Amino acid sequence: MSIKKKLSALLILWSFIVLFAGNTIVFLAFLYFSKDRLETSLENSAEQLAESVSSGDALFSDPEPILQTHVPDEGMIRLFNAQHQKVYVKADEEDLLSIKPVFPKDDQTRTIKGEDFTAIVASYPIMENGKYLGMLELSVVPEDIFEDSRLLLTILLASSAVLIVLAAFVGVKTSGLFLKPVSTMMKTMADIEENGRFEKIPLALNHHDELYQMALTFNAMIDRLEAMFKKQEQFIYDASHELKTPLTVIESYAAMLRRWGKDDPEILAEGIAAISDESRRLNSIAEQLLALARSEDVSYELQPVDAANLCRQTAKRLSQSSNRSISVKAETPGLYAWTNEEKFVQVLVILLDNALKYSRFPVQIEVGSDNDFVTVTVIDHGTGIPKEDLPHLFERFYRVDKARTRGTGGTGLGLSIAHSIMTQHGGGIKIESEEGKGTRVCLQFKKVVDAS
Repeated sequence: MSIKKKLSALLILWSFIVLFAGNTIVFLAFLYFSKDRLETSLENSAEQLAESVSSGDALFSDPEPILQTHVPDEGMIRLFNAQHQKVYVKADEEDLLSIKPVFPKDDQTRTIKGEDFTAIVASYPIMENGKYLGMLELSVVPEDIFEDSRLLLTILLASSAVLIVLAAFVGVKTSGLFLKPVSTMMKTMADIEENGRFEKIPLALNHHDELYQMALTFNAMIDRLEAMFKKQEQFIYDASHELKTPLTVIESYAAMLRRWGKDDPEILAEGIAAISDESRRLNSIAEQLLALARSEDVSYELQPVDAANLCRQTAKRLSQSSNRSISVKAETPGLYAWTNEEKFVQVLVILLDNALKYSRFPVQIEVGSDNDFVTVTVIDHGTGIPKEDLPHLFERFYRVDKARTRGTGGTGLGLSIAHSIMTQHGGGIKIESEEGKGTRVCLQFKKVVDAS
């Protein structure tokens, strides 16, 4: 069953329950107050009749002239003497004659249910100068109440039926209105699945309810999915383009060697060297793509790390392997950063590798503090980066100078990996550069307030 049908059925059910409870209360209240009003009327009639008699002897000696005009419609009047003997009786309903009399000390009203009738009986003792003379009894069949109750029940049932039909209609319309964004969302998702286009739900700007928030969340999700899809497409295109060049070189040299190059020692050596270089390049691209994927999908365990000490260790290792000068300057000793040691070194190696490739001069590392952050800045005095290229440096496979980068063996993935790792750290990476003067790359790590 659809949600729309469930909501409609639920509304009808609740309407039925509310109407049933309300009608029951109205009907029972009508019966109660009608019966109470009739009982009060009988009591008052019996009391007035008993008190209107000037002498008890006159009433009991000749009751006919006094009582015959006071017989209730569809009722009965009876008079009993002090010995509980019936003195007078007159009834419009013969069934009432079967009612067994009672003789209370005080006035009393009771309801009698016979086989074919229901009657209300009012008994009133007749007293004169404190002496009990007898008892006057008035009885009536509440036919008016029965007729009115049947009419009321018919009205209640008819109105309830109309209200339930109206509730069903309102339920269908209301549920359809409330679920319209859901239906639109389902249709949009089906369209996306069918034609591959990312579509969003139009927002009702005048209704900021939960359904509006749901549509807003859905649209935000579509925006993210579309951005991820475009990013994935661009990544596949860039990776394919990046892999195509070394594969083309390998294929070309292999074809040349297969045809005639193997007979020429110089061409053979050149071909083997080119194939070897491009193979290493392919391997480097594959490793960096894997590193990039891991940097985006894995969360790191962070711990306090002595930033200056780790920078010195990394700089010493790279300085020895590259035979280049890398100095480390720490403004404040004992600065600890929240980081993952392995990833810290990975990012630092990426930045130092770039600095060493594009600068012939010594490279500096400065470790400092900036409010709640520990900063690690890698400084080189190389060729620098053009201003128009700075916004694109963290894009995958982006190169400032393709010919120069290719000559140095770069893939255009290093800074993308560094940016992804720093994002996972909750820190940041900023690049400042001036063409012909050099580049400053600043890493920001959350500072450990108390490293002890």
